[in-house]
Amino acid sequence: MSNEIISITDVSNATGVSSRVLRHYASIGLIEADERLKNKIRLFKFNSIQTVLDIKCLLAIGLTLYEIGILMEKKLQNTTEFKISPVKQSKQQILEKIKLTETKAKKMFQKYNF
Repeated sequence: MSNEIISITDVSNATGVSSRVLRHYASIGLIEADERLKNKIRLFKFNSIQTVLDIKCLLAIGLTLYEIGILMEKKLQNTTEFKISPVKQSKQQILEKIKLTETKAKKMFQKYNF
């Protein structure tokens, strides 16, 4: 089934990511459009759905498209060191933001006697 070719609309429907965003991902090399039909509809391999879902997850934890590109490139090279590093950095950034937010909330509660 992974060799099956599907349209950009099918990928969009399966992932919840707009066709415009999918075209952007293809233009920056995150996913690969296999070919185009005569009416310029982009076609993708079926496994592009999983790649797009992976991208969505990585974006949700705070990685940038640039970081995701590096991660995917290193995945192709099969090096685990670079797969984990951006995730650890993002986790640390999230923890720092949580701590800062908690500190600000405490100050606000003290200021207004909550």
